[in-house]
Amino acid sequence: MRKHIEKNSEQNAALVAKRILTAVDLLRTHPAMGRPGRVVGTRELIVPDTPFIIPYRVRRERLELIAVFHGRQSWPVKM
Repeated sequence: MRKHIEKNSEQNAALVAKRILTAVDLLRTHPAMGRPGRVVGTRELIVPDTPFIIPYRVRRERLELIAVFHGRQSWPVKM
C-alpha cells in the first residue's frame, strides 16, 4: 500500500503509514475501540485522517488484524 501511495507522494505515503501504525498501537491497548464490523465476529478500526479501515477480531485475548482496506474498496463476504 505504501508503495502505491509513494507513486504520487513519498511524503503522503510516510504520513499514512504513520497514522496506520499509530492507530494499531492504540488498538493494542484498547481492542474494543473499533466499531462492530460488517462481517460477523469482527470489528473495524477507522484510521483517523485517512480513507483506510482495518477489520480485526479479538480471539482469546489475541488481536488479529485481518487487512487494511480503502473505504471505497469492495469487501469480501467472509474474512
